This record gives sequence, structure tokens and C-alpha cells, in this order.
Amino acid sequence: MLSGLLKKDGVAYFIVGCMTTLVNFIIFHVVDQGLLMAGLSGSLSYKAAYGIAFLGAVIFAYWTNKIWVFRNFNFSHSYLLREFSAFLAVRLLSGFASFALMVLLVDFIGLAHNPAWLSTTFINLIFNYVASKFWIFRKKGSGEKEIMKKTEGPEGMGCSEEKESLVDMGQGR
Repeated sequence: MLSGLLKKDGVAYFIVGCMTTLVNFIIFHVVDQGLLMAGLSGSLSYKAAYGIAFLGAVIFAYWTNKIWVFRNFNFSHSYLLREFSAFLAVRLLSGFASFALMVLLVDFIGLAHNPAWLSTTFINLIFNYVASKFWIFRKKGSGEKEIMKKTEGPEGMGCSEEKESLVDMGQGR
């Protein structure tokens, strides 16, 4: 059962990850080239482009993962704030690590900007999937089950069923 879920979520995550990677690369390439054409040095252009592309990709990735990969449709403001904060924290951690690796690959090893970006993106993709699947958008076992609670109907006329969710909004899904 777990392997089936990993395969299903994994395939969707891979597709969304490819789309996010494309969004990231397009932003990165356009901004990097634009800054180079504007006269910014190559050692600075890719760093600025990386940060701008990272922000655009994180916003895109959050919404596509939330809705299409992990099928989480809780849109309450407090829930979104907690969930996006966790998502952003993980992405910042992995983003800083990827940025440091990219600087190492470009400035110290001499790899070109695009191959360095591709290398760091691949590592980042794996780390972010694991964090999203098992922490940010995780599905809690028994905590998500809905229980049926019998309640009195109007004027004591029979019983009606009322669903009561046990999802702890602070834990995310």
C-alpha cells in the first residue's frame, strides 16, 4: 500500500517537479541573460538570477504540490499560513544548500552556469519530495479519519448523522 502511494504521488510529484524546474529554468535563464546584457558581471548575474528564479519556482511549486500532487484542499488562512511557512522553510534550507553547491561548482570547479544549475536542481528535487511527502503535506493516519457522531434531530425526532473531522490543522496534511 505504501509503495502504491509513493508511486502515485511520486509520478505526480515528478510531473509537477518537471514543470517547476521548467519555470525555474526559464526565469533563471531570462534573468541571467538580461543581467549579463545589462552589464552585470557573470559572477554576479547568476547569483541574482538564482534568487529570483528560486522565489518564482517556490510559489509555483507550493500551489501545484498542494492541489495536484498531495490533493490538499484546506484553504483556511491560518492553515495556509502554517503550511506555506513550513514549505518555505524547507525550500529555503534546500535552496541555500543548492546555492552553496552552485557557487562551488561554478566559482571553484569552473562548471558553466546551466550545467551547475541542472546538477543542483536534481539534488534539490529529491530532498524536497521527501520533505513534502513526509512532513509538509503528510497524511496523518487515524487523525484524518472522520467519525460519525449520533446527534439528536430537531425536537427529538430520530437521529441524524454529523461528520466530525479530527484533522489537527497545525499538523498539516
